[in-house]
Amino acid sequence: MKIPSVTALRGNRDFRLLWIGQFTSELGSSVAFVATPLIAIAVTGSTTQAGLLASTAFLASWLGSVPMGYLADRIAPRRLMLWCDAVRLVASAVLAVGVAAGFVSLWLLMVSGIVTTLAMLGFRPAATKMMRTILPEDQIATAVAANQLRGQAASLIGPALGGVLFHLGRSIPLVVDTASFALSLFCVGRLRPATATVDEPATRRRFLPELGEGFRLLWRTPFLRSVTSYATLTNIAVSILMFTIILGPGAESGGPAIGTALSVGAVAAMLGTILTPRLHRRVGLPALLLLITGVRVLTTAGAALAGGPAAAIAALAAVLLLQPVAATATETARIAVVPQQVYGRVSGTGSFVGSALQPLAPLIAGAAVQQAGAGWAFGVVAALFTAAGLVVGASRTALRVGAPAPAGDETACLDAVAAAPVAWPVPAETTRWTSVYLARGWSGDGDDMSCGPHLVSVRFTPRLYRSTTGNRLSGG
Repeated sequence: MKIPSVTALRGNRDFRLLWIGQFTSELGSSVAFVATPLIAIAVTGSTTQAGLLASTAFLASWLGSVPMGYLADRIAPRRLMLWCDAVRLVASAVLAVGVAAGFVSLWLLMVSGIVTTLAMLGFRPAATKMMRTILPEDQIATAVAANQLRGQAASLIGPALGGVLFHLGRSIPLVVDTASFALSLFCVGRLRPATATVDEPATRRRFLPELGEGFRLLWRTPFLRSVTSYATLTNIAVSILMFTIILGPGAESGGPAIGTALSVGAVAAMLGTILTPRLHRRVGLPALLLLITGVRVLTTAGAALAGGPAAAIAALAAVLLLQPVAATATETARIAVVPQQVYGRVSGTGSFVGSALQPLAPLIAGAAVQQAGAGWAFGVVAALFTAAGLVVGASRTALRVGAPAPAGDETACLDAVAAAPVAWPVPAETTRWTSVYLARGWSGDGDDMSCGPHLVSVRFTPRLYRSTTGNRLSGG
């Protein structure tokens, strides 16, 4: 299969605007990320208060992911993106003025951080839904990889730039952040309004049942359940690895070792984004995730046995090199599988569950390093990666979400359906039941039909996706 090039993405006006706008806003946020705790320390004189500020932002990110995902399913993507950028622009501008005028307080920093975090949580799923409407399906994987590269570049450049700007003036990083949101707002405003599918049922259910739809889909759908379980384990493993390097070999060798480790990790992550499209297209999702977890287990176990900063840095580089590969593969599959109408809720629920254990990472890393040494902490990381690999191994059938057939190729689509009508076996003793399934085949109505993996909620019969009317699937 030919891999769509980045040139094709550059030729897409709307994707180009979306990418540039998000890059500038992410770069501005990375600049402000460094400056904000420094401002908190300057204002309060307490590193504890600065830590409280960071914890508040994390808590807002964790608790806000589900309700903001709900909003992403209730408001047209472009409109929600405009509102989110406008809110972030105002919040950042108010904080910049407060710092410049000298009336900033910890409460103002907290409120600004919470508001911008919640707006970011609404912007991201809306941007993904927008991307699905402006790109053909065979370019989604390349686009997700390009977005990963954008985020890695912003994370690499932003902190250093933020430190330099902070020394020039405390409010300057915040002014840059405000300007980045203004440019993002301009780019989103230039986007063509999408023919977005906002979920508008004839009889709308109450707020809480609607909010819980993401949890229900995640629990009922083996693919989503498996991907979320994998993400939960790998997220805390990566976080423990980072804190172990900072508290263990980094603390023993001093600041330069920590800086070297983080810089090597950032470069490795950027290289991983370059490898992502080819690996994703050539290796199936289960095999790719098993390969990634295998490499991570070997390198972190090697760091546990070898000890020393060099082994720790090598393990971090290997883990972060493959991080964008795993993220792109799982996100591309999720985009292909989850319907537009519920994508925001499913994405928000996945983020909520996937990051639930991350607050424990600093505690686990600190306790392991203090009580038994960095080697044991690396061993814990290797064990978590092993558990993630076991999840993938036990879920290989549910994770088989292959690349869809080319648009318009009905024969290829029907062949795929005949070979694998659903992504997991139908129980032999079951004849009729209603649930949510991951199916391959034609979806849509009339002339608006597409071939690929999708979720269906039906009263199921084993022959449902094998029956056809002409060249189209019936019953779905």
